[in-house]
Amino acid sequence: MVDVGANFGYYAIIFGSLVGWKGRLLAFEPEPLMFELLSENIFANWIGWARQVNAACSDKAGEIELMTSRARPGNTGVATPLDRPSEAKDFDFVPFKALTVCLDDELDTLDGRIDFMKIDVEGSEPLVLRGAWRAIANNRQIVVMMEWSPDQLASCGHEPAALIEELRSHGLVCSAIGWQGDEAPLEFGTLLEGAPYQNIVLRHSAP
Repeated sequence: MVDVGANFGYYAIIFGSLVGWKGRLLAFEPEPLMFELLSENIFANWIGWARQVNAACSDKAGEIELMTSRARPGNTGVATPLDRPSEAKDFDFVPFKALTVCLDDELDTLDGRIDFMKIDVEGSEPLVLRGAWRAIANNRQIVVMMEWSPDQLASCGHEPAALIEELRSHGLVCSAIGWQGDEAPLEFGTLLEGAPYQNIVLRHSAP
């Protein structure tokens, strides 16, 4: 399992418990305070088969400028949060430099296999995917759970329609997650017609 945008580790601990000591967990978090909490939570919960990486996933290895705030470090991203823009100034967001890695370059850590990937990176999901297309193509069984937020995508300079076309071009299909954890097919067109902020699930279409 891979957790991209692991934050303080809520999902990482769940994922680590699910894969067990015979599995692998790779968790990425660029924000220093959140990474410290992530590392502590992994240690405190005895998830010794996890590897946490203090970096952002992107389409190329290098460096990226992100915005963070001591009051809201969990909302770190390329842009400041959009949910309370009138109060953004009160949270004192400041830029910092973070390392970037491509998931395709990390495959050896996972023996070339990824079964499940969570992506929650405040609107930079297209960059994560562009650095992971080889991994996704080589793992037909993969399930990707991704945050869908058109406003956040736009704030980071990405067109939601362009992302949809990219997902389609790689043979992925989409489903929505219900409140009870059930899934229902979701057309990409429905997302573009104004579907609300939500988490979506992506899989390879049937051959």
